[in-house]
Amino acid sequence: MPPSPAIQLRGRGQRSAFAAAAACFMLPLMSTHISGSIAEAVRLFERGELAAAERIAAGLSAREDNADALHLLGLVRLQQNRLEDALALVNRSLVLRPANPHVRVNLARILVLMQRDAEAVEALREAVLVQPGLTDAWHSLGEAQIKTGDLAGAELSLRKALALAPGHIHAKLWLGWCSRIAAATAKRRLCWPKAWPGPGTRR
Repeated sequence: MPPSPAIQLRGRGQRSAFAAAAACFMLPLMSTHISGSIAEAVRLFERGELAAAERIAAGLSAREDNADALHLLGLVRLQQNRLEDALALVNRSLVLRPANPHVRVNLARILVLMQRDAEAVEALREAVLVQPGLTDAWHSLGEAQIKTGDLAGAELSLRKALALAPGHIHAKLWLGWCSRIAAATAKRRLCWPKAWPGPGTRR
């Protein structure tokens, strides 16, 4: 299988790992309602200064129901490998702003790390329903569908990602892998009657 962006974080230096995380995960800066404090917290997160980013996000979320602060705090918990806490915080963010497709993509990525792939697929379907032009949502949906065994659905999703961003390297890698598996499966089915007649069949 081609490597997932989240897996690629392992083995790098801490600063480059957090820079990669900022690229992999959709941060609250994409929100049109973002405050200056959260923007600063996002910059700190991107530099790998988790404690400082956490202080700002936690302070804002303690004083008010701030969807962006909860989202960012969830990503901090994710980097700390506290997946249950990350999931709870991102879900709280979605309660406040349910139509945010970027947060749904991050929710799905957390669910995948928790091996809850079917739930991840549903979250990503909701994301592309809200924003059909979101390339990373289609790419992530394709990955999640592969994990659930839906190769046909994965191929469609990955092709949509590539239609939006023809140079998307991970979508290309996953689509190539998906096509090879589908071809190998079809070949095995063609050979099946010759190799083994099946249960209950007389020779």
